[in-house]
Amino acid sequence: MWPGRLAALALAVCALLCFPPHRDGASLRVHGFALGVSALCPLLALLLSARPAVPLLAVAVLVPAGLAAVQLFESRFHSPGLSRALDLSLAPDWLVGTAALCASLAALTALLARLTSPQSPRNAPAERPMAEASRSTD
Repeated sequence: MWPGRLAALALAVCALLCFPPHRDGASLRVHGFALGVSALCPLLALLLSARPAVPLLAVAVLVPAGLAAVQLFESRFHSPGLSRALDLSLAPDWLVGTAALCASLAALTALLARLTSPQSPRNAPAERPMAEASRSTD
């Protein structure tokens, strides 16, 4: 399913852009948070490329959307640790936020495509011959 693969690619790009290449004097906690966020995106990308299940697609929508929201509202939080963690990324903040938004929208598109597509024959429940069995006993 191509929307799932597109979402996985967008998550991989988001992970690459928000990766902190160096600690740059940040505390271990702040650096660990930045690494955790950048590691969650490629993990989701790998899982989505293997099997784009509905719960996984929902998580793939929420994680980059949260990252984009944090990027957008960073100045309102007044958290020096959060600001420092966002500054550690490989790309500028505006590019990371845009990539996270695109990844979230791609995952949302894949989720909607998955929910609205008809079930394939291998996923559809098998019909049971109950009507035939009741006719044969009459």
